[in-house]
Amino acid sequence: MGTAVSNGVKLALESEPGRYAHLRIVTEDSRYDSKTALSAYDAMKRRPALSIMYLFGSAPCAAIAPIAEREHRPVVCFSGHPKPGMRYVFSFNNPAEDYADVMLIYLRSSGARRPAVVRSDISFFKSLAASLEARLVRADLPVHKEAVLPTEQDFASLVARLAKSRFDALALFLLPQQIPLFARHVAALNFRPAVIGADTFSDAEAMGRTDGAFAGAAYVEMAVPQAFEDLYAARFKNRSNLTFAYNGYRFVQVMTDLLVPDAAPHDADL
Repeated sequence: MGTAVSNGVKLALESEPGRYAHLRIVTEDSRYDSKTALSAYDAMKRRPALSIMYLFGSAPCAAIAPIAEREHRPVVCFSGHPKPGMRYVFSFNNPAEDYADVMLIYLRSSGARRPAVVRSDISFFKSLAASLEARLVRADLPVHKEAVLPTEQDFASLVARLAKSRFDALALFLLPQQIPLFARHVAALNFRPAVIGADTFSDAEAMGRTDGAFAGAAYVEMAVPQAFEDLYAARFKNRSNLTFAYNGYRFVQVMTDLLVPDAAPHDADL
C-alpha cells in the first residue's frame, strides 16, 4: 500500500492500541502495477472475515474497482478519479477536479496567458491534467500539453522547447525523482515561468535538489494537520509523503467509526 500509507496506518494503531486491539490489518504489495494489483486482490479475497479493502493509487484502483463492484465487495480507493455510480467502491481522496479548481485560481492570479501542462504518464496525473486542461479551455486560456514517460530522465530538449515558445506558466505533474532533473534545465536556461505542481512538490528531498529553480512555486495537496506532521516526524524521522501517511491514518479511524458499533467516533457526523 506504499510505505507512507503503511506508516500512517501503523501510527494510528500505535496511538490508540486499546481502541484498535480487535483490528487485523493485512497487506499485499501491488507495486503500483495493475496486473500485480489484480493478483493481490485475488489473494485478499481468499482471506477469511475480510471486511473491506483499501487500494492505494489510481492504476490499481482502476483495475480492481469494476471487478469489486461486480462482486459486491467493499473497496476504498486512494484515487483521484472514482467512477460515478458505483455502490461498493468509494474514493478516500479529493477528486482531481478539486485540485484543478485551485490550480486554475493560482494560474489566473499569476497573470498567465500561455500556460503549458507537463505530466508524467501515470493515471492520477492524467486525470489531474485532463481536469486542469478542461478548466483552462473554459477560461479561454490556450493550453499546450506535453506527456513524458515515468522513466524519463532527460528533459533538455523539452525544457528548451518550452522556453523558446515563451510559455509564462507551467503546471508540472512529475514524479519526485523527475523534478530535480527538470529543474536543472530550467535553471540553466534562466527560464522563469509561474510554476504549480501536484503533491510530489511536497517531497522535501526532491525539492531540495532543485537548486532554487522552483523558488516560489506553488503546489496543491490535501491538508495535513500540524499535530499529525509532528507526530509522524517524531516516529519515522522524515516528513515525506505526509498526505499519503495521513490518508492511511484517517482510514483506520474512519473505518473503525463506521464498522465498530461501540467505538466512540472520531467524527460525530459519520
